[in-house]
Amino acid sequence: MKRLLKKIISIPKLIKNEGIDAFYYRVLTNLGFKLKYRSTIEKKKYFLDEKIINLSEKKVMSGLYKNCYLGCHSHQYKYGGHSSRLLGVYEEQIQIEINKLSKENNLLNIVCFGAADGFHALGSLKNDTFKFGYAFEINKKSYDHLLDNRKQNNLEKNLKIFCEKANFKTLDQYLKEENLNKTLFLIDIEGDEYELFDETNIIKFKKSFFIIEDHFFYDNKNKRNNFYNLIKKNFKVSLVHNSSRNPFNFDILNELSDDDKWLLMGEGRPKSMNWIVLTPL
Repeated sequence: MKRLLKKIISIPKLIKNEGIDAFYYRVLTNLGFKLKYRSTIEKKKYFLDEKIINLSEKKVMSGLYKNCYLGCHSHQYKYGGHSSRLLGVYEEQIQIEINKLSKENNLLNIVCFGAADGFHALGSLKNDTFKFGYAFEINKKSYDHLLDNRKQNNLEKNLKIFCEKANFKTLDQYLKEENLNKTLFLIDIEGDEYELFDETNIIKFKKSFFIIEDHFFYDNKNKRNNFYNLIKKNFKVSLVHNSSRNPFNFDILNELSDDDKWLLMGEGRPKSMNWIVLTPL
């Protein structure tokens, strides 16, 4: 009953933000219809996605992860998210930061907590930004897609994959402590980043490098404040923000309208995001 009431209360906001068509699609979904999209915009992005998937043959077409194969099955990107990755512009600012940290500090390893289907892990390994990688993905479907993508990129010897909740303990048997200063951790674990460190384990990892997606819009204010107090005592802390994309850089998009070009750049985020970068003091 509470769930139904919550949905009813959210209807005016849904219509205001996404239009009456979004309400229509939601009603059909709640009635049991299995739709591929939830609004007219998502429908348009879905068909644009299919176009880019076919044109790219499921390989990243430009940027730091060029030629990395992506199976494009992940449910996380089903509303137009595959195209920005295949164009090479998905989280472009993070790709640049990863590459910069690796090159400036001669890093060897990348560890991904919340790897999804392996975009960053596989892309950076495929293009020799790192030598070895370790990826944690708790969702079984995403894990299976990650396994397939690893195989298609011929990176079985370079990337170790775990289907479990992200944790430091599992790494102990694979990643030696003396190599932690050559390791970058990429963290995207939907708010659990605020429970990543405690007063004990942070001492062990304070020589490593971290890029952490900050889900600041989740209801974790106290945990977030404690987390920030802890990292500021043990690392140099900086922020990376969302950045712009230019769809006119791609000749492959020349025949598309301006509106379609800009839709392809979207990553489907609910609002502007920050990424926390931690480097040794």
